[in-house]
Amino acid sequence: ILIFSPVQIIMGHPYFKERGFQNLNLIFFRPSGTEDVVRVYSESDTQDNADQLGYEVGLAVHKLAGGVGEPTPKP
Repeated sequence: ILIFSPVQIIMGHPYFKERGFQNLNLIFFRPSGTEDVVRVYSESDTQDNADQLGYEVGLAVHKLAGGVGEPTPKP
């Protein structure tokens, strides 16, 4: 039995592999529990890479989950 976490699925997606987000990266997202939002956490080898990874995953989550309103602007 193989069990894949959302992190493995996201990082294995060609969209992210093509952008270089495959080494030394960690992404975690979860529903808030207290608000109608999804929280996205990211780690990488540099702050800029972590910010970019978090931003791109946030956009993907917004699109795939049918987010309401405009996505958060790029930091």
